[in-house]
Amino acid sequence: MATLIQDPLECFYVHPSGHYPWSVEQIEQLCVTREQLSVVEQNHQVVGFADLYQIVPGASAFIGNLIIGREARGQGAGRALIEYMTQQAANRHRVREIRLSVFNGNTPALMLYARMQFTPYALEERIDWGGQPVILIHMKKPIHAR
Repeated sequence: MATLIQDPLECFYVHPSGHYPWSVEQIEQLCVTREQLSVVEQNHQVVGFADLYQIVPGASAFIGNLIIGREARGQGAGRALIEYMTQQAANRHRVREIRLSVFNGNTPALMLYARMQFTPYALEERIDWGGQPVILIHMKKPIHAR
């Protein structure tokens, strides 16, 4: 899983408080503060990863550390993983809203989230791995009862 992140910018986008190269140790640390660490596989290979955090049962949860390996992008793996994580948050924690955050420079992710009906609700100023100012866009989507 650690090999899904291939450069410092990707590492910042996926795990801003982490460092490149992303390591098994960093993933193990996520087990302390995150829930429902999940992977997506294609042809018996891990091509994606995500987890849940800031879970408020009955209200909301965030999908975090979302990454799809370069070779699997544009093939539906990201959408499938987001849908799975949303389902898990709804079923396990009865949340009514799923949230995620994305940096302004991550255009492919922004496009996917917009297509999936996520809408921005807050902006947060941050400093990226190279010391440059960036905006973290917080997005949300209601979960409709089935």
